[in-house]
Amino acid sequence: MQNLLSALERNVHCIRLALVFVALAITAAKADEQLFELAKKAANPIADLATVPLLYNWDGQLGATRDGTSNYLRLEPVLPLHVTPGWNVITRLFMPIIEQANVTPDGVTDYGLSGVNLSFFASPTGPVAQGLSVGLGPVVGFPASNPELGSQKWSLGPTAAIVWQPPGPWTVGFLTRQLWSVGGDIDEPEINELYLQPFLSYTTSDAWTLGINSEAFYYWLDDEASVPINLSLTKLVRLGGAALSIGPAVRYWVENPKTDAQGWGARFTATLVFPDDP
Repeated sequence: MQNLLSALERNVHCIRLALVFVALAITAAKADEQLFELAKKAANPIADLATVPLLYNWDGQLGATRDGTSNYLRLEPVLPLHVTPGWNVITRLFMPIIEQANVTPDGVTDYGLSGVNLSFFASPTGPVAQGLSVGLGPVVGFPASNPELGSQKWSLGPTAAIVWQPPGPWTVGFLTRQLWSVGGDIDEPEINELYLQPFLSYTTSDAWTLGINSEAFYYWLDDEASVPINLSLTKLVRLGGAALSIGPAVRYWVENPKTDAQGWGARFTATLVFPDDP
């Protein structure tokens, strides 16, 4: 009888241990599911989600002699504003801080801000169809802080985005804007440029995201285009009540004006994500 009781006691301990492992596995699965959903939401540029992306970029072969390089940090904070129960306004700031060396014949290194713009997307709080998000609004462009880095004119125009996220790992979308100059230095050429950003990403169950996109410009007055293809890999991890998405990217310039970047470039991304439900 004592042996039987001992065996039963051992079995009870084994059952308890098994239940603990099952509970831990269920908790881990739920955590992975939460991370997956958050990583997928972060892949949507007009999601109801506050993020602070910081991108380091390197490009080469700039200037007439192809000796120039460009190092720049791009800050892209996104803040959703809940204006009504049915509508959000998604604000997106695009602020590149540039260091450009050996681009001009005198070999001077230039620093400053260029290509800064602020977008406002009016977007329904829920999808307009299964997995489909849309946004539309104005965008304001700011003068470059250094004339060697960009135009000294203000600009204004419309911006729009459409994103489809069906159940599962895929995100596909398209973001665009058109800017026309509306003021600034009268001696500067007019601004008339179109921005096109198609994107596609695949998010795994453990919150890795493989993405491909382009950040293309078409300059109507010069009949020139700037077309990079970017390939990125990021991982989302918990960071207290927030999360952090980090990872590298490479790009290839398919087309660019003659004195702009050519060939291969590199990028590293770190994005703070602030979910409503940490």
